[in-house]
Amino acid sequence: MVASAVLKVVTKQICSAIAGDIKLQGAFKKNLSKMKMTLESVEALLKDAERRSIQDAAVCLWLKRLKNALYDIYDMIDEFDASTKPAEGKLLSLVPDVKICSRISMSNKMKKMREELENITNQHQHFSFKIDNSSFIQTVPDERETDSYLKDQTLIVGRMEEKKKVIDTLSESMTQEVVMLPIYGIGGIGKTTLAKQLSKEESHITQKQIIHNRLGELLAVPEKKIMIVLDDLWENDDFQLEELKAMLKVGEGGNVMTLVTTRDEHIARKICTVEPYKLPPLTDEMCWDIIKRKSDFEARDDKVHLKRIGKDIAMKCAGQKIVKDDIIYQWIALDLIGPSDMFSARQLCENYIKQLLGMSFLQHAKPSSPSGMRDDYITLFTMHDLVHDLARTIATDEVLDARKMNIGWNKTTRFALLTDCSKPLKLSVTSPAKIKALHFLGCGCIGFNGTACISAKYLRVLDLNECSIPNLPYSLWKLKRLSYLNAPGVQEQVTPKCLTKLSRLIYLNLHGSSIISLPESIGEMKCLMHLDLSCCSQMEELPKSFVKLKMLVHLDLSQCPKMDIAPEQIVGLKELVFLDLPKCISAKGIAEAVGGLTKLQYLNLAGGDSGCERHCMMSERPPSSGLSTAIGKLMQLRYVGLRECVYYTFDTAILDGIGTLCNLEHLDLSQNTKIRSIPESIGNLRKLSTLNFSGCARLKNLPENIIKMDSLTVLDVKGCSILDRSKLSRSKFFALLPHFVVHACDSESSSNLGLLQHTNPNELEISSLENVKSSEEAQSIELMEKKRIEKLKLEWSKITKRYVEDIEVLAQLVPPSALKEFEIRGYKNARLPAWVMDISHCLPNLVAITMSDLPKCKSLPQLGQLPNLRKLVIRGMRSITIIDEDFCGGPRAFRNLMYLELRHMENLVEWNTTHSNGDGVEELMSANLQRLTVTPPDPRPIFSNH
Repeated sequence: MVASAVLKVVTKQICSAIAGDIKLQGAFKKNLSKMKMTLESVEALLKDAERRSIQDAAVCLWLKRLKNALYDIYDMIDEFDASTKPAEGKLLSLVPDVKICSRISMSNKMKKMREELENITNQHQHFSFKIDNSSFIQTVPDERETDSYLKDQTLIVGRMEEKKKVIDTLSESMTQEVVMLPIYGIGGIGKTTLAKQLSKEESHITQKQIIHNRLGELLAVPEKKIMIVLDDLWENDDFQLEELKAMLKVGEGGNVMTLVTTRDEHIARKICTVEPYKLPPLTDEMCWDIIKRKSDFEARDDKVHLKRIGKDIAMKCAGQKIVKDDIIYQWIALDLIGPSDMFSARQLCENYIKQLLGMSFLQHAKPSSPSGMRDDYITLFTMHDLVHDLARTIATDEVLDARKMNIGWNKTTRFALLTDCSKPLKLSVTSPAKIKALHFLGCGCIGFNGTACISAKYLRVLDLNECSIPNLPYSLWKLKRLSYLNAPGVQEQVTPKCLTKLSRLIYLNLHGSSIISLPESIGEMKCLMHLDLSCCSQMEELPKSFVKLKMLVHLDLSQCPKMDIAPEQIVGLKELVFLDLPKCISAKGIAEAVGGLTKLQYLNLAGGDSGCERHCMMSERPPSSGLSTAIGKLMQLRYVGLRECVYYTFDTAILDGIGTLCNLEHLDLSQNTKIRSIPESIGNLRKLSTLNFSGCARLKNLPENIIKMDSLTVLDVKGCSILDRSKLSRSKFFALLPHFVVHACDSESSSNLGLLQHTNPNELEISSLENVKSSEEAQSIELMEKKRIEKLKLEWSKITKRYVEDIEVLAQLVPPSALKEFEIRGYKNARLPAWVMDISHCLPNLVAITMSDLPKCKSLPQLGQLPNLRKLVIRGMRSITIIDEDFCGGPRAFRNLMYLELRHMENLVEWNTTHSNGDGVEELMSANLQRLTVTPPDPRPIFSNH
């Protein structure tokens, strides 16, 4: 952290100590007060010091020494706090029965640190820092202007789709007198370039008064139509922005269109007259294209070496995914953010995240692993790697990353990322006691040694997510300041009682552990806010003291099929925002359990486990009217999951209750075979984005207002065999899944393919791809990021009309690597894109592939090296004449193939089976292969049934 941030935290801590209810020793309190005055004096100088430290090494060193002293003071006060009894709870309270020698030691330590702090702060006089006061400090001009220097417009990569969307927005707003359309996003992704493309004019930097006068001349002309580009706007003052708007008032009959580029969403929303357009980040492929052009890639001899480096650089622009709740609880655990008079610490964290998103320091991201529809609620961010590098530069030697080369050892390390969880911490860091956050990375094959981190007595965050955890050691209780513990997959069945001695713990994740129960004393963890026990399949019940966890905000008990919960264990947890109950909750009292939890935003009551269903069959199924009333009271709900509910009689009453939830964004009603109709009230939910009816086999009709919902982005009706879909497929608002039909309207510049951008289904079929109007449309849906897709079909119709060549569209539709079944049909180009030809590397998990009706395609990809391929179907590839060794890709080809089908390949005359290994083929289907000759002459087993 920067020194000013650490100083504020320490000052607040000292003030809290001085204001404690229990009287402090006189000398001790005196030293604290002197420290406070010293910090207040130096705080006024830090702004200038931090500005000068960028170029002045001496100032930088002084700030580093100050920051280290502040950290030590913080740790010392924290140690005194931990030495008091939990029941006393007040910071730095010294009770009469504390040993005299201990009190003397504390007082001496405090005095020594005060003197050290005064010595460091007195050194500021050598630097003549300016006080942070607007009347004294010199104004530094902000020269953050940006420009786009591309002379050759052919070097611009992508952004055609974005350009069309902006033009469409401007066209729709032509009737307005003044239109201000901001384009915002992180720096360097092409906002200025896009604005120049749209205006066809170079930007001119002029004085404000000159601009004002020139605008006055232009706008005075009646019926004048003007386009203005305001590039890289940073002004955040409301008065200045309103003055800017007033300058653009036009004469009668005139029209002014203003494009504004900015990095800050808040500025965009303050100045806009139409919805701002967020420019998405460059994709990896776009970054690689830019690198290739800039490096003259095609003409180089070192292509292989450069490609590896270039791909790494391109991927560096994408960043790493961060779970919002995880980062919030780590901020709180590290005391980086505390509660204010008006807001809780969690609420302040949410506000800070909104600001970081607004400045494009964080970007929303899609889940990297398939975990169901709940992904729609769980928020993931990506931090641009360049932003991450900036943060690391500020943190300097406070962070130790064992993955980096030449990391060195530093006494000032506070945060550590280590790669070996089996060895003592002292072998990895110089001062283990000073470590505040400890993350072990890539230790899945290394057993966690409980003694590895015990020496980190000031540890607040411990992340064992990438470790193998045989057990939670008893010695864990010594980490008295630990507030965040991420320890999924604990293999021992017994949870040690010492866990409950971590009285400061606010976050505990035991997901997927083998534990059979929690300690009865769990209720002593009164600070606990986040508890994840999902997939703890052996747990059967919660301790009676569980009701004491009144601070719980997040409770995840999903995938715990043996667990039975009494309503009284949940009903008192009034702070809950997230609640995912086990599939086999008791039939009685569901409504009682959740009805009073008015802060809930996420509620999942999904059923469907076979064991659970048998249990519920033996119980009385209550009517859903009580649950309908209870859910109808939870007006903050954003997500409701009722998948395959078997523990009550499902009727329209519960849907009527859901229809009153005005903040609802995601509704999962999948696999409920009792549902026959949907009430119109569901169509009145103006924020509803995702609606899942998959597997509702008896559902016949949907109300007309659902079809017209402009907030709905995804409607999943897979398995709704009798549903009338005649009006659904041509919706302009939502993506109909799993079968999505691409439509192109002559009056629009793009097709409806973009509706798939926010989807992430298990199965996806895209047909009528000939209606895609640009390759950028295909790129914009980010198919590769849809990690849940296991089955994919891409289809072009037989009609000859195309807006874009098939190869250009297919090149952008790269599936996720976890794909298992892939079908391509109706493709009309002679060549396949690079990713298809290299399919064994792009899609290594494929089990089945079908290539049908590719009449012009003259070559096949290297399908033989797909290690898991069991089914291969090739039909209607009439331009294939020879299948050579490239098809196999090397020795031991098709080693797991069980089904092979070749049809309608009239021109295939030769197949070289030198590397084919067809021992496992059980079924071979063929037709129209009259001219085929197999070489070598002795047929391989692959043709033994032919």
